[in-house]
Amino acid sequence: MRMILETGEAATSREPDAGLIGAIAKAYRWWNRLLEQPNFTITDLAQSEGVTSSYMTRVIRLAFLDPTIITRIVEGKAPAGIDTKRLTQADAISIAWSEQRQKLGFSSRH
Repeated sequence: MRMILETGEAATSREPDAGLIGAIAKAYRWWNRLLEQPNFTITDLAQSEGVTSSYMTRVIRLAFLDPTIITRIVEGKAPAGIDTKRLTQADAISIAWSEQRQKLGFSSRH
């Protein structure tokens, strides 16, 4: 059991979500492979990684998270309910970082 503040954040830091951190790292790795090989499609990469194109597309979106959000996730200071499942939903990650912070419950302060 843990206490949740009105902001949606845990009252104290918790262990960082290793699965989510791994997914973010995978997103950067996959995105960089696509940038390095311009003729390599998401379908090609997904096949080489043994995942579906749909899954890959959802995970790659994590490479576009606000760096402040990533820092908070790594520090174990993400709001309650922030996990890989939530962040890989189709509408979870806005283009604008300010919208991401607002929508996902990350305050501008650390």
